[in-house]
Amino acid sequence: MIALIIDGDRKFSSLCVAALKKNGICSDTAGDFESGLELALSDVYDFAVTDTTLKKGSGEELIERIRAAGLRMPIIVVSSDNTSAKIIKCLDSGADEYILKPVPTEELMAKIRAVLRRPRTYSDVGVLSAADVCLSVGTYELIGSKGRAVLGLKEMCFAELLFRAGRNIVTKDDMILKVWGFDSDAGYNNIECYISVLRKKLSAVSDLLKIRTVRGIGYRLVAENQTDNLKQTEE
Repeated sequence: MIALIIDGDRKFSSLCVAALKKNGICSDTAGDFESGLELALSDVYDFAVTDTTLKKGSGEELIERIRAAGLRMPIIVVSSDNTSAKIIKCLDSGADEYILKPVPTEELMAKIRAVLRRPRTYSDVGVLSAADVCLSVGTYELIGSKGRAVLGLKEMCFAELLFRAGRNIVTKDDMILKVWGFDSDAGYNNIECYISVLRKKLSAVSDLLKIRTVRGIGYRLVAENQTDNLKQTEE
């Protein structure tokens, strides 16, 4: 897991980096709006922590730009500004949490863990497609050549991860992180249960699209006519 810390206060950034490292999380830092936005838009971070007051811009604008780019990573605001207007503006812009400075690092880490535990999907609206199947993000439906199937929340999370990945592999560790969140007790057996249910629902709507297990790594979506080249690496 990789975090992005955007804050002009070097002391706070250093404390954050140290606390995150202690919790097994790597992090990068940016001291101003422009460098923070550039790093955030690289889409390599699992979550971001930002202040509202930044050189060359504001935290609210930063959040709006990140959300406008379609990035759904959690954004946690840590600021000394306790005015209701500022808090409302940041949350309405797309922040997932607003924390007041000063905050003990232990409390900050606990709140970060709480945010990362929240189930979430990664597109607000729209349709993702693979082979002859569409995944309706808004209605939690699989729509294929054979019919439709409604998904539960976690089934939807797994489905969206796989559809967004295309033919790329989604690792089991990434599934645990994205579906259950940081510091979760979920294990690989939990993944297998949901993948089993998702496979049945996918089979009910399509004979072409399958979820293949990549032994020791994770899962990927494969159209039936693409499976022959994968037999040496997949179960």
